[in-house]
Amino acid sequence: MDYIKNIDKMTNKKGVSNIILSVLLILFIITISTFVFTWIKKTTEGSMEKTDVILEKLEACQDIDFEIEDAYCKEDVIVIRINNNRNIDFKDGFSLKLIYEENEEGNEISTFVYGTELKAYETVDINGLRQFKEGAFGKEYFKIKDIEVVPKLLLDNKVSYCNDKKQILQPKDC
Repeated sequence: MDYIKNIDKMTNKKGVSNIILSVLLILFIITISTFVFTWIKKTTEGSMEKTDVILEKLEACQDIDFEIEDAYCKEDVIVIRINNNRNIDFKDGFSLKLIYEENEEGNEISTFVYGTELKAYETVDINGLRQFKEGAFGKEYFKIKDIEVVPKLLLDNKVSYCNDKKQILQPKDC
């Protein structure tokens, strides 16, 4: 009879152990699943944020429509007259790249970035500095071959350029 009581006690302990094991296994699966889903969510959110920034840049660049009416040199500056062709204010500015003709120092390239607000349908003059060297008779300006004007945007505190909207022109009297 004692033998049967011992078997009953073992069976009860074995049954309790199976229940505890099942509960622990379920808790382990839930914990691992939570970690995996959290990791996937963070990875996906990072990709979505990058995609949102790219889409925002594309949309912002599509809103820009400008033309350069004139570009000429006046003493130490080059003046570029830009016209906004849209009913949208453009507040972030332009990048000006001055490409110089061959000279003793080589093909000089200078980049100037100015924050110029261009209101809807407004025309604004943007000024850039010209490079020169001191000669025997005063300043000798390097001859500017081309000017590249590229709109720049400030998105999420980062500067982005709309290279597909770039305009290249040859200035007068430079």
